[in-house]
Amino acid sequence: MTAGMTVSGHAVLAMTGAFGPGGIIFFPGRQERTSTVVMAAVLLLVGVIRRRPLHGVLATLAWIAGFEAAWQFTIFHFAGRPMGWPIPGSIAVVAAVSLIVGVEWRWLAVVAALWVVWMLSGFHYNVPQDPHIDWWAEFLNEMAKTAWGLAYLWPLWRQRPPPLWVGLPRPIAWTVLTMAVGFLAVQLGS
Repeated sequence: MTAGMTVSGHAVLAMTGAFGPGGIIFFPGRQERTSTVVMAAVLLLVGVIRRRPLHGVLATLAWIAGFEAAWQFTIFHFAGRPMGWPIPGSIAVVAAVSLIVGVEWRWLAVVAALWVVWMLSGFHYNVPQDPHIDWWAEFLNEMAKTAWGLAYLWPLWRQRPPPLWVGLPRPIAWTVLTMAVGFLAVQLGS
């Protein structure tokens, strides 16, 4: 224990701080990083807002599959860790989805630059079970993953939304949509 800090202070730090398992870096009670959950939610939400929910789902899939495949491939070569993802399949999914959804290649260039710096610094990473946080590695990991997500978010946001329902006049389309959302809210018990 740190001098001057109470046991309850350490408990609060471990549960809410960034210095221990369950901190702000990792989603509470999970292995996933909080930033991963947030970026996935943003991609899905923007897909819904832009009236392209399928594109939001596909962009999220391509982002997660692409980043994880690149991470698995890199850690295999750096530490000999076995690959947990089928790399060729992930690359095929990312390539196909990127053609459908679109990807901003300038953001991927930023990812490549960050990835090179990360590899040159030793490609360290943090896990929830380890109380030691390597802040430089965390910064590079988070920046690379966020830039990769922005590569899909940028074109998703910039695409012109399709008409809500092509054959319906706008007031009727919005009435139907409002009724559907209200029905769903009642069914979910709100």
